[in-house]
Amino acid sequence: MRLAVPPAEVVETRAVRAVEVVPGDGPVELRVDAETIIVRGSDEARAKLAASVENLAGDAPFGGVVARHIDVEYYPGHGFLSEQSAWMTITLLAVPAP
Repeated sequence: MRLAVPPAEVVETRAVRAVEVVPGDGPVELRVDAETIIVRGSDEARAKLAASVENLAGDAPFGGVVARHIDVEYYPGHGFLSEQSAWMTITLLAVPAP
């Protein structure tokens, strides 16, 4: 199964200014409102998303052809995302030392 390529007009390239975490029931639903990502879901579902992001930010060295990232996209049977969730790629960028 191939993942769908998002249409160019919905791809966000701006910086995220805020992440709003809202308690809820059931799987995580990710939404984007301007420069804010809204994360709504149960404690358990949000913990699974947080573990994915923490793993991305771990101690693995930078390098390689593709930047370190995670793809967060619903598929049937997904472990913590809602079918209504926005699709996004979270990329970890190296910041040069001062």
